[in-house]
Amino acid sequence: MPALFTPTAHPLAIAPNQYASANKVPRRDDRIPPTVRFTPSHSSICIVAPDVHYERAIGIHIPMMVDDYNFFSIADVPTVKALLNGMSEERFILGAVKLWKANLPDAYAALARALDYPQTYDHGPGVYAAGYGSAGLEVLYSH
Repeated sequence: MPALFTPTAHPLAIAPNQYASANKVPRRDDRIPPTVRFTPSHSSICIVAPDVHYERAIGIHIPMMVDDYNFFSIADVPTVKALLNGMSEERFILGAVKLWKANLPDAYAALARALDYPQTYDHGPGVYAAGYGSAGLEVLYSH
């Protein structure tokens, strides 16, 4: 059974199996405010992508276990890819990348290939986010 992802109205608290998109948050000082942010996790990965006009961003929070009985699998990749329709080809994978490569190597490889091998950020457990800075969409992290 493919993974199910539900939309959330809270782009600054995207929980596992949820996704959200939001408008760019304007900068008010030297800090980059998050446009999308994920709840803390030790084993999830999160996908972030800007829209083609760099005015919005989407975030998808993908847990290793997509439900009580099933791990994320190759069969789930089209579901994730479909959520990114209309978004830029610039994409990021954030979170437990090393853990996924070690424990779900085929599913991770299929996802990375489907997303055209995006940049990855694995700073360990913590809170991952993305916001617009002077260089476009930038990854944010705190622990």
